[in-house]
Amino acid sequence: MSKQIKQISIDNLDTAEFAVSYPIEKQQLVDSIRKVGLIQPLVVYPKDAAYHVICGYRRLWAAGRLGFSSIDCIIIERIPPLETLKLAIYDNLSIRKFNIIEKSNIINKLLEYLPPEKVITEYLPLLGLAAHYKILNKFLAVFGLKEKVKQAVAQGAINEDIAYDLSKWPKAEQISLANIFKRIPFSASNQRQIISLIWEISRREDKTLSDVLGCEQITGLLSDTALGNPQKAQSIKQYLKQRRYPKLNIAEGKFNGYIKAIKLPAGTKLIPPAYFEGGKFRLECSFSTPEQLHDQLLELEKLGQKKVWQDIFKLDVT
Repeated sequence: MSKQIKQISIDNLDTAEFAVSYPIEKQQLVDSIRKVGLIQPLVVYPKDAAYHVICGYRRLWAAGRLGFSSIDCIIIERIPPLETLKLAIYDNLSIRKFNIIEKSNIINKLLEYLPPEKVITEYLPLLGLAAHYKILNKFLAVFGLKEKVKQAVAQGAINEDIAYDLSKWPKAEQISLANIFKRIPFSASNQRQIISLIWEISRREDKTLSDVLGCEQITGLLSDTALGNPQKAQSIKQYLKQRRYPKLNIAEGKFNGYIKAIKLPAGTKLIPPAYFEGGKFRLECSFSTPEQLHDQLLELEKLGQKKVWQDIFKLDVT
């Protein structure tokens, strides 16, 4: 394959067809090129009166941000589209791993040139994925996410494992939830729980997902300047839980009131059954000496005579 290196005007570079990096924007690269210059040229091939970029989309974006009028490029002879795409994939894999959005974009692009069976057997493993139709369809669903949701996933505001769950949502609701997750940081487990709660509430109350997300309570919590982001996240989760399980919320309130009335000794904790279903409670004791344990047991024996225990054991939301 013949090649040459020369400077090409940025205006003469076409950047659409074989981009695999997502998002293209990367401020760290701008800072790096500003300090030490462009170390690795772009790879391009001639196309009509211009040049088509194969590798180096982020470098080109960064150069544009820095006001470059031209940029160093390695010019290669034109090769078939599939081979061009493979070159872009391998160029990136040599220095980093792809995020879930990039993988979905690559898979969708490969299907323009190859049958699904070949993409599954040859390219899913290359991307670190299991060679299975289920995985192919999962990533095609992610490819269908709204652009704002893809950006939130790529930026880390939405956990990658949650992206597929969101692909099942209507497009407008995807954006509504992405906006909340971009504003308020939730852990991956909390994101999954919140998605599940919202979905269940919408079905239980026969409301749209947007109705649930846009309710007065959630919008009020999001705009409450007195709360920090961790408090907002916890409050939103608590509100949705209470709305989804109203009986559970009532039971938890009664339980907490009963515990205050009992006044358990220091170092002890009464843990109810999950969702107050069934009748088995658990008592935990923390102590550092045999004397402390002895005192706790004596106090618990006295407290065991209180009638409020009967009310605690009657708590049940089934």
